[in-house]
Amino acid sequence: MAYRHKEDINLLHNVEGPVGSFDIFYSWVFKVGKHILIGVEVLVIIAFIFKIFLDSTYASVAHKSESLQSQLSSSSMVNKVNKISKYQQSINTITRLETFREKTGTTLYNILHLIPSGIVVSNVSLDINKFLISGTAVTYAQLQDLSNNFTNDSSQFSNVIIPQLTNSSLQSINNINFSLSANVINKQ
Repeated sequence: MAYRHKEDINLLHNVEGPVGSFDIFYSWVFKVGKHILIGVEVLVIIAFIFKIFLDSTYASVAHKSESLQSQLSSSSMVNKVNKISKYQQSINTITRLETFREKTGTTLYNILHLIPSGIVVSNVSLDINKFLISGTAVTYAQLQDLSNNFTNDSSQFSNVIIPQLTNSSLQSINNINFSLSANVINKQ
């Protein structure tokens, strides 16, 4: 004989649902609350395992950091850092000198090109940003031309001054000793 419904083999009476508030709470705790409690316990266990993993990772990183710090503060590392710093300073100095050498050649060419004929230059002093020319001129007109040449070339020189003018008693009366100073304009 084949049974068609599940109810056919149930010999017990149907159980009625809980009636009181305690019965409702009791039913909720054992049906829904146990799943929540199990979920919370699983989360606590996962958090505990994750904390152990993070603590071991942090301890490893802290140990490596302390080891690296002790290596960096060792005398051999300080010597290596000082050597590298000296090499870097040397390279920077060589670069500045090379740039200054190139700039000096161009600046000297421009200075000599602006000196009018008849003026004898006895001394040229060139710094990175300033130069000084000393020499002798035959007339004040030549000195004026010299000053005008440097003043008119405002793209390369600025603040052109002839602070010293003296008549030379050692040479002929017409010779005038002078010094001219000017600032070199830096072109980057």
